[in-house]
Amino acid sequence: MTTNITVRVDAGLAKQAKIIAAQNGTSLSAMVADWLSSLPGRTSEYEKARKRDEKLMEKGLNLGVYGKPTWTREELHERR
Repeated sequence: MTTNITVRVDAGLAKQAKIIAAQNGTSLSAMVADWLSSLPGRTSEYEKARKRDEKLMEKGLNLGVYGKPTWTREELHERR
């Protein structure tokens, strides 16, 4: 089942979008419908990436020092 929706956009944007749709052999309505149908997949991909990055932040990165820095704060901030 489909439903109609009304969207208000700038007239110039609507004109450009219609041209792009025509160049791709489709209608503006179909182009918007395709874009809307892609949103759930994009959201789930974003959530996967966010969870992966959170795990990485919790675990931390291996900087090769095994939790024991081989430098002091003073050495890092030493002005030469």
